[in-house]
Amino acid sequence: MEIRHFRYFLAVARQRNFTRAAEQLGIAPPTLSRQIQDMEATLGTRLFIRRQREVSLTEAGAALLIEAEATVRQFEFAQRNAQRAGRGEIGHIELGYVASAVYSGLLQRQVQSFCA
Repeated sequence: MEIRHFRYFLAVARQRNFTRAAEQLGIAPPTLSRQIQDMEATLGTRLFIRRQREVSLTEAGAALLIEAEATVRQFEFAQRNAQRAGRGEIGHIELGYVASAVYSGLLQRQVQSFCA
């Protein structure tokens, strides 16, 4: 399974409707339905009880819901951290300097310049 499968699952679980979930995701309802069926086949269990106009979670679906939310949240956190690191917003810097740089104020000016 891929992270998109978890996102699709979460959309259906929250909307309780395949059509509305598909609209929210910007995909066609048959595509969403097929992706959920693929998840169910991979897991070997049904995730939703399908009714005429609404779906509800099975016991397996309810158990997956908790983990899927945590997984998507952690995935998005990892993406944001990688982006921040790429922009230099997080991480650490090691400075090497000679004492005269501190006394002359050069080090302080360079660090302030870097921060800006």
